Amino acid sequence: LITDRASWMQDNLGALQNKTLSTLTVGASHDSGMYLGDSFNLFGKTQDLDLHGQLSNGIRYFDLRPLWDGSDFYLYHGFSLIKGPKLSVVLEDIRRFYEEGHRELVVLKFSHYKDIDDTTYQKMAQMIRHYLDRWLYRTLPAGKRLAEISLGTYLANAAVALIVCDGDFPVRNPATGIWVY
Repeated sequence: LITDRASWMQDNLGALQNKTLSTLTVGASHDSGMYLGDSFNLFGKTQDLDLHGQLSNGIRYFDLRPLWDGSDFYLYHGFSLIKGPKLSVVLEDIRRFYEEGHRELVVLKFSHYKDIDDTTYQKMAQMIRHYLDRWLYRTLPAGKRLAEISLGTYLANAAVALIVCDGDFPVRNPATGIWVY
């Protein structure tokens, strides 16, 4: 049996449309950006596929841990501080997946920030909007939480990227389409 996991939400929207985010079970990956594996980075490797590959195989929730190295954003492995790919590469993978026409809800959870302050967080938010602006979820219905919105509502018109950020950064630095986790 061959299943196209790249469009499982879209293909099953009729059956899933009334499921809220809090009742929907989706594939997720831990330290999602840690797929690079040279000799040293192998100790921080948690995934075999880049984000486009993970999306194509049905993963819809991504644990992303950004690091600012003084000139660019990378993803990193939390315990060992091993650098993974540039954040721009990961965001490009997600954009490419959406540009292929997939009508899926993708949740990107940013947390475990390393060497990020309010100024660099704002740069990161700007980068996220640069790559994914067209798909960002922007408007919360009155009286609802993100977890209470149905999949059918999220995907009513198009694919959606739901960006959630842990900690105080999104509170102190609000940005359209980037939500507090």
